[in-house]
Amino acid sequence: MSARTRPTWVPVVLLVLSVALVIAAVRLGTRLAGELRDDPVDVLSAGETLRLDSPPYAETHTVIVPLNKVDVAVGRPLDSLDHEFVAYDKDDSRRNSQRALHAPEGGRLVPVSWSIRPTGGLASGLAIATEIRLVAEGEKVTIGSVRLGDPSTGQTSYEQHDVVVALPGDLDTDDLKVEVEFGGQTQVLDVASGEIDAGVAQALYEPEPNFDAGCHAVEDNCQYVPASADQQFHPMQGRFTASQVTLYPWDAELGWADEGTLWAGVRISSFSALGTDAAGNVVIDRRQAPPRVTLDGRPPVGREGLKGGEGSTSGRAILRVEADDEPKVLRIQTVITLGNGVKMPIEARLPLQPVTAG
Repeated sequence: MSARTRPTWVPVVLLVLSVALVIAAVRLGTRLAGELRDDPVDVLSAGETLRLDSPPYAETHTVIVPLNKVDVAVGRPLDSLDHEFVAYDKDDSRRNSQRALHAPEGGRLVPVSWSIRPTGGLASGLAIATEIRLVAEGEKVTIGSVRLGDPSTGQTSYEQHDVVVALPGDLDTDDLKVEVEFGGQTQVLDVASGEIDAGVAQALYEPEPNFDAGCHAVEDNCQYVPASADQQFHPMQGRFTASQVTLYPWDAELGWADEGTLWAGVRISSFSALGTDAAGNVVIDRRQAPPRVTLDGRPPVGREGLKGGEGSTSGRAILRVEADDEPKVLRIQTVITLGNGVKMPIEARLPLQPVTAG
């Protein structure tokens, strides 16, 4: 056998070695791929939220609801977020991982900051929920629900909340909206433009219309007059006060006014009166009927107090007005029962003047 002649078994050995190397390479590649695949990453599931250590870099928009203002800032959607920005709970296993937080597959992480500020006003002690939702392509995630004024929540003033929200879909800022719901009515904030579709709450963004009858205080000396010119008994020292008539879209008892209308509130105090007959005899009053209040002929849709009885009475009337019309005449009517049993109808017709700001 020649020294240059290759043994017949060599090709077989080379083939076996080649196959072994291929198998080893495949196994190594598979193991490396598996290690890469198994490399732990923190993924936030769609609809899940986590607290942030700092607010997003974004413009703040304010949504006004009765009794409160809601400030919202929404950052641009992200694929991932550095670990240092996430405020994990102390019992969260991801807290010490130092790994970045990733969006769900095909989705995005959206950082959001929101806070709510009580503004007071009528019924400021009521505990009515304000709910805030982040919305994108039909998906809605509640990021906050607060009942300011509810002692059980312990929340009665400004408190900022910074969160990151996971949403499905390849989202951009143009796809994002924020819904703020109060008392069953929802306002929608377009994040990209900052425009707010307020619906029936639009009046909250405009100066509150007030109308003055000139009878704020007792010193104004506003007096009732006889309801009829031919009645026997006339009022004497029959005085009352009437606050400004204020127009507003939401009432604690009645809720939201229908679209195109507003509520009109006025507080009335009606005091005791004496009566004189045609001969000049003075008769003291014994009882006052519940005052009837109308605005341009429309009766109240709600009352607080104004029950009548002995002596004076006070309370508030709530009326419905057209949003495009200015109220013109406030009318108060009541009947005084005098000590001699005679009933003395009295009234006041008060022309209203708009109160200009400043």
